[in-house]
Amino acid sequence: MSDPGWEARDARAPLARAVDDEAPRRQVARRTRRTIALAFGGTSLLFLALAQTSGAPDAIAVVVPVAAPPIVVPPVIVRPAPQVLAIPVLVAPPIDDPACPVPPVPDRAIGRPVSPGVYDDRADAEAAQGIRLEPVVEVAASARRPVIAVRVADEAWASIDDGAHFRQVLASDEPIRAIAIDDDGRIYAATDTRLGIRDPRGAERWELHASATGDREREPAGALIAVGRDALWVGDGQLLVSRAGGRWRAQATPDGRFDDLVGGRAWDGVIYRGGHIQDMCGLDDYVASSYALGGELESATFHAGGGGPVLETLDDTGASWRYRLGCVRGGDDPTESAPCEARDPRRRARSLMMAQLQPTIGARALFVERGTLVELCGLRAHPIAHAFGDDPIVAVDGGGRPLVIRDGHLWRWSPRYGWRELFRGATGATWSGDGE
Repeated sequence: MSDPGWEARDARAPLARAVDDEAPRRQVARRTRRTIALAFGGTSLLFLALAQTSGAPDAIAVVVPVAAPPIVVPPVIVRPAPQVLAIPVLVAPPIDDPACPVPPVPDRAIGRPVSPGVYDDRADAEAAQGIRLEPVVEVAASARRPVIAVRVADEAWASIDDGAHFRQVLASDEPIRAIAIDDDGRIYAATDTRLGIRDPRGAERWELHASATGDREREPAGALIAVGRDALWVGDGQLLVSRAGGRWRAQATPDGRFDDLVGGRAWDGVIYRGGHIQDMCGLDDYVASSYALGGELESATFHAGGGGPVLETLDDTGASWRYRLGCVRGGDDPTESAPCEARDPRRRARSLMMAQLQPTIGARALFVERGTLVELCGLRAHPIAHAFGDDPIVAVDGGGRPLVIRDGHLWRWSPRYGWRELFRGATGATWSGDGE
C-alpha cells in the first residue's frame, strides 16, 4: 500500500525538478544577458532581453515595456576644423602712379543751375535797378573740408557749408590782397602789412609781417599758399610759415629766390610753380621751381625745342595714359628718348607737368586740355568730362569739383549736377548769391 504522503511528494517532484533545473539556466542567462535599449521618439524605451543558455537549443526572448526615464542630452559643441585662410597679397602701386584719391566731401546740389551756353539776363535786370556787383577775383578751397573763400572788392567772403551760404570774414581796414585755406579749414588772408588767420571755430587774429611797406597803391609781389595743414606767405624776398595755424615764423632764404614761388601750388607737400617762356628769337622753354618745407628751392628749365627733358605720353591706347620724363638720346635718331637720370625723377617730372599742364590741386589734381577736363593721379591721367569748356580752373574743392570764375561769378561743376553758380557777387555787406 502506498503512502499518500509519498504520492503527494511524487506529484510535486516533477515541478520541483523543473524549478531546480531552471535555476542554473537563470544564472547562466543573467551572466550572458545582453540588453539593447531602443529609444522611440525620445519618450519610451523597449528593452529586448536575450537570454541564451550555453548548450541549449532554444532561447527565451522576453519583451518588457518600461517607462523611459528622462533623457538629458548634453550640448553638442561643434568645433570647426581649422582652416588655412588665403591672405591676398597686396601689391603696392608704384610711387609715381598711385590710385586716384576719393574726395572726402560729398557732392550735393548747391547753388543755382546755370549753363555756359545760355545767356544770363539777370545782369540786365540788376543794371536796370542800379545794382553793381563787385566781381570775384580770387578763389580758395580746402582739399579736406567743405570750406570755400572768395576775394571780392578787397574783402574776403567764405562759406563753411560747401558753398550754400557765404559771409564776410577777416574784415580789415586794409585791402585784402590774397587768401588761402588749408586742409583743416583755416582761412588765411594777407594785406600789405598784416597776415590774418580764421580758425574752424570762427576765432580770428592778425599779425604784422616783417616786410610791411604800407604802400596801398600797389599789389605786392606776394602770395599765400596752403600746404596741407600749414600756410606760407612768399614775397618781397621773404618766406613766412604758419604751422597748423600757429604764429608766423620767418624761414631762412639764403638764395633770396623765394619770389619764384609766387603763384605756386602745393602738390603732396611740395610747392610747384611753372610757366612757358617764348619770344620772337626762338626761345621756347618751360621753367619750373619747386620747394618742400624745410628743404631747398629747386629750379629747372626744360627746352621745348629739343635737347632737354620732355614730357612723354605712354600707354595712351586706352581710356587713360601715363606721363614720363624723357631725355633725348645721342646718336643717329635725335627723337629717341629714355628715362632721365635725376636725383628725384618724380619731383622733376611733376615740375615739368606743372609748367606744361598747369594743373590745379585740391582733393583732385585737374587740368583742362582742349576743352576736356582731365584728372592726374600721380603720373597717370584720365578724362572726366569731354565738354567741360576752356574756362581756367581757379580751385578744386574738398569734393574734387573744379571752381571757375565766369563773368565775375563763382561757378562749380560736378559730374552729377553739372554747372551751378555758388557766388554771384557782393554789394557792400550784402551778398546776392543763390546758395541753397
